[in-house]
Amino acid sequence: MTIDFYFDFISPYSYLAATRIPEFERQHGAQFHWLAVNLPRLIKLSGNTPPGMIRNKALYSLRDLKRWAAYLDVPFKMIKPGSFDSRPAMSVAMALEGEDRARFCQAVFAAIWSGEIDPREENWLNRVIETR
Repeated sequence: MTIDFYFDFISPYSYLAATRIPEFERQHGAQFHWLAVNLPRLIKLSGNTPPGMIRNKALYSLRDLKRWAAYLDVPFKMIKPGSFDSRPAMSVAMALEGEDRARFCQAVFAAIWSGEIDPREENWLNRVIETR
């Protein structure tokens, strides 16, 4: 069984979902096909507004994300929405295939959303690649 997993590194919910993929694959014999999508572009094309731009949604999302991270027992540090460009990392991901893509994506998600690497800093992607 192959499952398409659409993600953008800017999405903390994608990060939380990605943390569950290895265990899901082991338990169910599934294989995930990682597919990068440009979330800001999709939101714009749909005529929607990102949740981080609406005060009450942003406050709720932050509480919800912290609650899920605690429940899943994964590190989590919120990054200001729209504060970094995930497209270079997504380009690298899509240039890779299979397990290489999955490992790269897991490394990028973990580095960004654990707070290990600040994606707003110059050369953040190089640092992820060098440390993995």
